[in-house]
Amino acid sequence: MNFLDRLNIYFYHKDRNKKWPDNPPKILGWRDEESQLSRFRIIAKQHDFNHKTVLDLGCGYGDFKPFIDQHYDIAYYTGIDQHKVFIKEAKKRQLTASEFFDADFARDTLPKHDIVIASGSLNYHSSDSNYLVNMISKMYQAANDAVIFNLLNAKTFPEDTLLKSYHSEHVLAYCRTLSSDCYIEDQYSNDDFTVVLKKPKTHA
Repeated sequence: MNFLDRLNIYFYHKDRNKKWPDNPPKILGWRDEESQLSRFRIIAKQHDFNHKTVLDLGCGYGDFKPFIDQHYDIAYYTGIDQHKVFIKEAKKRQLTASEFFDADFARDTLPKHDIVIASGSLNYHSSDSNYLVNMISKMYQAANDAVIFNLLNAKTFPEDTLLKSYHSEHVLAYCRTLSSDCYIEDQYSNDDFTVVLKKPKTHA
């Protein structure tokens, strides 16, 4: 993403903060807390997170960390977000076995983790027409085990000047060029689908 792309996203969240200063899910761009949690539940069901390191791209306030702790005993969690205000608040929570960085995950090198997730953070328009496929490839390279991310569904969600939606079959077709072990989950929301992309198991 270029500077203007990032600036548009910045003002989007700044405006939501003015409208709903006491509603963190709304500030992050979710319809409500249940909308956010429904994505988390689907992500958590797609892989065994026990004793795994997790990289969360577009982590917001780090909400996925306490959520996943309710279901798994993960090894470590790293959250990255380009919004310094979000990262500042995430650090204040002093979550165990975690660290947070304000950075542009689309441009910076991603640290290796077992599982890479992106919930809601890949839905913004980019001036780069190859933005999504580049990000999928980048996440796949950073993951030891699996990549799990969600996108807005072009069949039901009318995209606007900021938010972009996608056709699940097109996304899945690209993912299959990286690994045959990939699939779509789309029964949890009318406007959203989750992509699961797993690395082939290696045998010694």
